Amino acid sequence: MMNRIFTHLFHGEDVKKQAKRNNETLRGARAMNAQLSIGLIERGTEDYDLFSKNPQKSALELERELDRKSGGDFHYVKPLAHRGTFRVMDKGNDLQSPHDDFGIVDYTQEPKGTRKVMIDNIWHSHISERIKDARKNLTDPLAVHRHSKAKGDLERIKASKIFRREY
Repeated sequence: MMNRIFTHLFHGEDVKKQAKRNNETLRGARAMNAQLSIGLIERGTEDYDLFSKNPQKSALELERELDRKSGGDFHYVKPLAHRGTFRVMDKGNDLQSPHDDFGIVDYTQEPKGTRKVMIDNIWHSHISERIKDARKNLTDPLAVHRHSKAKGDLERIKASKIFRREY
């Protein structure tokens, strides 16, 4: 049981270790937070988003590693609606019904020409990629559910730039 709790609390270290080993790119809020100048304006996030050359293989590899460390079959890989995207899921406390399952990592095929920056020996998508994605989400009528996140991200990035100039 302690292995399960320990794995649940520290799965981020396993995600980062695999990202470093497989040359994968961290993206989304975690990549943005790593590049902002002050931690006070970071956006909280529960899961990791990664670009991978082979997303399904990466997801299965991480699932096996987390299961090995936790001492049982507590994780699974789920294909998502977007073609080529896979999510590593934790089975939650009941291990039976999917109602309390939660996502740990989303793996997606890396598009060509993605700008990256190396931070702590892990590739992160460049902040300009986050700006581009946020602007795209704000203009997409189908992405209304993402508008508040996108606006918040653009405000955080702007505040970080102002902070860097003044201090």
